[in-house]
Amino acid sequence: MRNLVDFHTRHKLLMMSHSPNHSRLMGKLVAGGTGISEKDLFEQYETLLMEALRLKTTLKKI
Repeated sequence: MRNLVDFHTRHKLLMMSHSPNHSRLMGKLVAGGTGISEKDLFEQYETLLMEALRLKTTLKKI
């Protein structure tokens, strides 16, 4: 879990440039991730990350 928090913190601006909404959802997932299994948490995070990275990045989104 610690590694996921570190990853999210380090790449937050990149994710926000692709999709602020996805970034916010991933942040909530990481912050409240103690209620679900690690496997489910990582799968949900990965899905959101891949969806966000498919979107075109712009400076306006940051």
